Amino acid sequence: RPLPNLETKFVAANTLIGLEKEQANLFTNPNIEKKKTELKKVRHDYFEARTPKRKENCRIKDKQMRDELAELLIQNHDFQPATAKKIAAWDPYDQNASSPFFDPEWMFGIKGGFDVVIGNPPYVQIQNFSGMQQQQKDWEKQKYETYAKTGDVYCLFYERGYRLLKDGGVLAFITSNKWMRANYGRVMRNFFTGNGTILQLIDFGDSPIFENATTYTNVLVWKKDKQEVKTRVWDLSKAYASDVSLDDLLVQQGECEPLFNENSFVVVKSEQTAIKKRIEEIGVPLKDWNISIYRGILTGLNEAFIIDGKKKDELIAKDPKSAEIIKPILRGRDIKRYKAAFADLWLVATFPTLNLKIEDYPAIKKYLQGFGRKLYQTGEEFIDANGEKQKARKATSNKWFEVQDTIAYYPEFEKEKILYAEIVFDSAFHYDTNSFYPEATTFIVTGERLKYLTALLNSKLLTYAFRTFYAGGDLRGNTFRYKKVFIELLPVPKLSPESQTPFETLVNYILFCKERNLEQESGLFELVIDGMVYELYFPGEIKAADCEVLKHIAKLPEFKDDWSDGKKLAVIEKVYKELSDSKHPVSVAMAKMQEIAEIKLIEGKR
Repeated sequence: RPLPNLETKFVAANTLIGLEKEQANLFTNPNIEKKKTELKKVRHDYFEARTPKRKENCRIKDKQMRDELAELLIQNHDFQPATAKKIAAWDPYDQNASSPFFDPEWMFGIKGGFDVVIGNPPYVQIQNFSGMQQQQKDWEKQKYETYAKTGDVYCLFYERGYRLLKDGGVLAFITSNKWMRANYGRVMRNFFTGNGTILQLIDFGDSPIFENATTYTNVLVWKKDKQEVKTRVWDLSKAYASDVSLDDLLVQQGECEPLFNENSFVVVKSEQTAIKKRIEEIGVPLKDWNISIYRGILTGLNEAFIIDGKKKDELIAKDPKSAEIIKPILRGRDIKRYKAAFADLWLVATFPTLNLKIEDYPAIKKYLQGFGRKLYQTGEEFIDANGEKQKARKATSNKWFEVQDTIAYYPEFEKEKILYAEIVFDSAFHYDTNSFYPEATTFIVTGERLKYLTALLNSKLLTYAFRTFYAGGDLRGNTFRYKKVFIELLPVPKLSPESQTPFETLVNYILFCKERNLEQESGLFELVIDGMVYELYFPGEIKAADCEVLKHIAKLPEFKDDWSDGKKLAVIEKVYKELSDSKHPVSVAMAKMQEIAEIKLIEGKR
């Protein structure tokens, strides 16, 4: 038997836009119901039609009834005239024309929603539609709970899919997994847990699910029904194989545990769950510390505002006053663990909050004028470095000589601080007292206990914890992102000043060694800090294995500010010799520590 005519069963439409209905109870008019029944019969006749003539007659009748029904809808005040005309204009037989709306009751005669909604919606940031004002307005009219200008279009599709389901219906989407941890995903996470039951979640991470695609993906199966059932979750981010069936992969890898809350959705093995629980029991989230985290400087035009040492010396030679607003700057790539690799780059620090008069800095004024249109406001007339009148093209609200960011917090740059890059392969936090200014790819931390925090943040344990439980998880390869909203969740134990001292002393040792390329010595001191941090979070396990470190490290000799480098080096050599002795209690403890199950997992040895 030939297949039936399926045209009216497939619809191309803007799924995110529904019909603008004027009343809650539609189609209550008997005449409307009658016309709808007749229309349904015509489409069923078309479904089974075998001859071109019969199909053509059905189409003619369908168009006539749609026009009549539109008039009835207007008369019954169910729809605005413009909306009713949209209904009449929609041709269910034309798959080449996309409908500007989607409505299952009108298009398919389905009341109460679908049993199943499946899809792979587009992954496009909503802010990419900022120039399409009507698109934005249409979405806002739908009153999506998950709408956020910093979010992604696929979030709206999740909510739309939910609205299209009947009670007890099931949605299955494959999308980007950014909603699981991203800040904009908080409303999405709350929506999932508050409106239904997540039956299954498979996190593929950066596995190559789609050929030539670079998106982290997951599959969510979600039921429109609140049930007390265990959510089944799997992590295939490191295990996906295209030559093995998905069913087999899930069996081979085994289920994980869902750690779901509004801050993040994390999929981990049961032993990792225990580690996360312990970390959060022992530590205090950094958001509750007396610290501040600031982003580095977005200049708007690095080629103008970031100069090399030669240009800096040239500007100061022409006008010594230039030195007042030229500052050393570090990029993310310049920051290493416990070290800043200064590339002799300098910032022309014309922050808007300084309210500078550029005439007070003639050498810098002339230098910046050389960038002409790139610096001035759109349409603004200016005199370039050659004395000629020009009209600018760059859009900005700042004065032509100012950097793009307001940077009201610029005094923080001169303080004691921690510097770190946002996107890294491994933790790289540097304690700074040299007043380096941070470029846009760099963040700073100011406030309390900064040397101690530097030690903890660079440790293997907190690097593992951040990457596994708190990082955004939306970068390819082995990189991860220390975004402020995530790092603030990292739990770090607060210690008494006396208990902090050994950590701070070791940081002093490491900073001294890094400046002098004493890598072997600094490497040992970093390992000792790792052992000390393990003991902070797993004191019971450490004591049971008889591998305590903290009690043997409490009285390290401290550097004095007025000591010579030679005297400091002598201390480094003495302490290094003692701690590297295989019979020293610290060396013995650190060797035993490697057999503890949690530490083996953290260091990738099991």
